[in-house]
Amino acid sequence: MREGLIVLPHAVADGHHKSLQDKLIDAFGGFTLVDAEGAWKDPHTKIVHIEPVAQYIIAYEPNDKQNLELLKIAEWLLSVTSELAVYMRYADGSVAIVDRQKAA
Repeated sequence: MREGLIVLPHAVADGHHKSLQDKLIDAFGGFTLVDAEGAWKDPHTKIVHIEPVAQYIIAYEPNDKQNLELLKIAEWLLSVTSELAVYMRYADGSVAIVDRQKAA
């Protein structure tokens, strides 16, 4: 197995963290939660945002089915939060920033 992850800011309502945890347990059997800090620069305003985040680490064999499941969870997060994008890493090591506009 390899590690994948999905990142969600702590500022997102607690209800979404619990729902995310439930989805990760259902899809991958569990997760490890690591507190971290993330930063990004808004391309339009040029403002740098630095915020505490939760890294949800999951383990799975890299395959299309599990990768799609992780992508669906990221898209779900965009549908239930005000986040503009979700950062994730597939178990094969590749990363993606799932953008609200592209996910719609």
